[in-house]
Amino acid sequence: MREFQELLNSPGWEQLDKYAEKQIQHREIGLHTQATGLDSIISNEFVKGEIAGIQLFLNIPSAVIRDYTEQIDEIREDIQDDD
Repeated sequence: MREFQELLNSPGWEQLDKYAEKQIQHREIGLHTQATGLDSIISNEFVKGEIAGIQLFLNIPSAVIRDYTEQIDEIREDIQDDD
């Protein structure tokens, strides 16, 4: 868990996060136009998938930290219940 926290606190992650956010913004610009025709609709859905993938990537370290923290809390509760 410490490694993921260090990752989130690193200058490199901050730069990567800013770059990824710009990529999301760039993709969102094209989504604001009204999709007409099947090709446009399919293209928009593909772009939405790219955006979701970038967001998922950005959220993985926080999700891992949250998951580990919840597991640690559950173990602590189990230990306290056994006492």
